[in-house]
Amino acid sequence: MYRICVSCGKEKSNDEFYSDASRKDGIDVRCKECAKYKSLIYRKNNSDKVVVIQKNYYRKNSDKLIMEKRKWRIKKAKFSSFKHYTEFYTIDKIQEGNNNELLALCKYCNIYFNPTNKQVQHRIGAFYNRIKDNIQEDWIGIKNDLYCSDKCKLESPIRWVKNNPYLLDKYSKKWYNLEWKANIRNNRDLKRCWYPNCLCDDIDLVLHHIDYNKRNCEERNLITICRSANVGAEKNKEVHIAYFEELMKHRGYSNEE
Repeated sequence: MYRICVSCGKEKSNDEFYSDASRKDGIDVRCKECAKYKSLIYRKNNSDKVVVIQKNYYRKNSDKLIMEKRKWRIKKAKFSSFKHYTEFYTIDKIQEGNNNELLALCKYCNIYFNPTNKQVQHRIGAFYNRIKDNIQEDWIGIKNDLYCSDKCKLESPIRWVKNNPYLLDKYSKKWYNLEWKANIRNNRDLKRCWYPNCLCDDIDLVLHHIDYNKRNCEERNLITICRSANVGAEKNKEVHIAYFEELMKHRGYSNEE
């Protein structure tokens, strides 16, 4: 079946149109390409309105969205879900199997396995951070660090290479206690952003290290701010340190504790 798009005037098959339950035939009057362009223009001209709608939707459906993301991350990966798709496959020699899932070579035992979406995302992020930080110059472990199990990951000799920047964890063990962090954000800091003059009303909150020392995870050194403020806090660090230390002092936390 073919139909004409009301925007571009081209005749296209029904597969090139989105579904629309409000119409009798159940198909949109615009083709996918025109519908995407219209959506892009609307988002560009109404960016403030779109942000408010997105925040309200996330606030009402946060639990559902978080669970969906968790389910997706533990699924077996079918593709890299990254813009550098071709480069990622070329560098790491990751192959696509007959089952349409990724087959990655374990760095330790040299067997092919199906990594999860979480493993693939973490792998891509680690690789590009190494390029950005120019770490590969003094460290031979520059790629292919995907492991089929935690046992292989712990026993792999690449973890014990001299000058391995990823050997020592930059956070303390306390940081990985999710319940403890949630208690600070939700109870102590009242689910709000404490960044100066921030009126974001954002529920996507994180814990910021006041002295910028990731291993100092004492409660007096942690303050809840939104993700946008967390980016802004990377500038004028001395000013932010002084502000947050004074704030925590008024809240009953002292540097001498």
